[in-house]
Amino acid sequence: MIRWICFAVAAGLLVTGTAGRAQTLTLERSVVDFGLVYDNESVVGRVKITNTGNAQLKIDKVNTTCGCTVGRLQKRQLEPGESTVATLTFDPTGKNGAESKAVTFVTNDPVQANHKVTVKAQVIPLWELEPTKLEFVVRTKATGFKQESLFFRIINNSEVELAVLSVDSREPNIRIENNKPVVISPGESRQYTASVHGDWVPDKRISSKVMIVGRIGDKEQVKKLRLQVKLQ
Repeated sequence: MIRWICFAVAAGLLVTGTAGRAQTLTLERSVVDFGLVYDNESVVGRVKITNTGNAQLKIDKVNTTCGCTVGRLQKRQLEPGESTVATLTFDPTGKNGAESKAVTFVTNDPVQANHKVTVKAQVIPLWELEPTKLEFVVRTKATGFKQESLFFRIINNSEVELAVLSVDSREPNIRIENNKPVVISPGESRQYTASVHGDWVPDKRISSKVMIVGRIGDKEQVKKLRLQVKLQ
C-alpha cells in the first residue's frame, strides 16, 4: 500500500513537471475593440502573442468567422519566452451597427489548443438606405387593390457631400421617380418613390432590387435596396 502511494505521488509529480514544461500560448489581450468606425475604410489592430511555456509553440492555423476579418502572423513557431505579433484587419464594408467577429489561433498547446480574440466595432455607414427593403402587395383574387407606391430615403451620415450617381430598378415594372443624379449635404437625406406600373399584374412572387451608386470624395459605393412583390 505504501509503495503504491509513493508510486502515485511520483507519477503525479512527473505529470506536473511535464505540464510545466509544455508550450503555452499567452495573449496580450483577448478583445480588440475598434469603437466607432465608418464603413469605407478598413481598420487594423495588433495583439502580442507569447510562448510562456518551456517547449516550442506552433500556431498551425488562424481561423476567422467572417471574410471581413483577417488575421496575419509574423511568426508561426515560437521558442520558450519568444513573442510575435498578430495583425488583425477588419473591413466594415456593407456592415451597419454592432459587429463582433472571432479570430481563433489553433496551436499545439496541450492544455488549450484554441485561443480566441474577439474583434468588435460599431459601424456607421457613410450613407445608408431607410428602409432597406420594399414589399409591394398585389391582390390577385379580387380587383381594385394594388399597393402602387412605396418610399425610401438615402441618408448622408458623413461630414461631406454625397453624390448620388444613379438609382436604378432591376425590375422593369417598378420605376424609381426623381432618380436624376443629385448631391446630398452632410446630415441630410433625399426621399425617393418606387412605383408599380398601373397595368402590371404579376403572375408570381417577384424578388428584385434597386441598385444605388453613391460617391463620397473619390470613393464609390454600391448599395442594394431589396424589392419584393407579394401576391395575395
